[in-house]
Amino acid sequence: DIIYVLPSVADVKIFSGGKTNRIIDNNPIFQTWVKDKDSVEQKKVGDNIIYYRGAWTERAAISVSADKLILDEYDRCKPEILEMYESRLQASKHKHKAIFSNPSIPDFGVDKYYKISDQMEWNIRHDCGESYPMREDCINYETAKFQCPHCNGEITDEQRRNGFWYSQTHGEWTKKAADNIWRGYKISLWICPWVSAQDIVDYKQTKSPEYFANFVAGEPYLGGGNKL
Repeated sequence: DIIYVLPSVADVKIFSGGKTNRIIDNNPIFQTWVKDKDSVEQKKVGDNIIYYRGAWTERAAISVSADKLILDEYDRCKPEILEMYESRLQASKHKHKAIFSNPSIPDFGVDKYYKISDQMEWNIRHDCGESYPMREDCINYETAKFQCPHCNGEITDEQRRNGFWYSQTHGEWTKKAADNIWRGYKISLWICPWVSAQDIVDYKQTKSPEYFANFVAGEPYLGGGNKL
């Protein structure tokens, strides 16, 4: 069984009702999987149950146990309630956990977990023969183009699309590493082939530094206005 946690009950209704249900409605096979029990807050998938819960009250974090805990929008949830959800895995022999979120501030929430993970970043191979992670230094803000930081040649959408995940701490993926550490993926907008360099330039010019860091670069941000 799985507990899927979102910040609030309202978020559960929007996510489960507006996204999950629409995916099921458009897939006849999924419809046969959930035919026995299908509601906004609970779905029976085969012999297993997915519980959709909020993370704003203690009441939501009790009464059910699970083998896997999925914590979505982690940095926007109440930390003390998330800790209570951890106890829901105590009876399981699996104790799987997955965390998703845009980061907020350094060394908190998803950023804390990413730092102790294998730190996977999306790498590309350019025509010049160089391979490197796709980062902000691959954007030329003057020409509004993706540009190789080594040869200054243009990076195509196809090169961005056909990249590969590479661990910044463990190199190529190994089974041994996967068994002993968190797997962490950094997903910035410049690795998404449907997002153009001009889109990034526009975000840089029109959004706040905090917005750009958290929702474009996938980085934590601590500015003068942030209070711990």
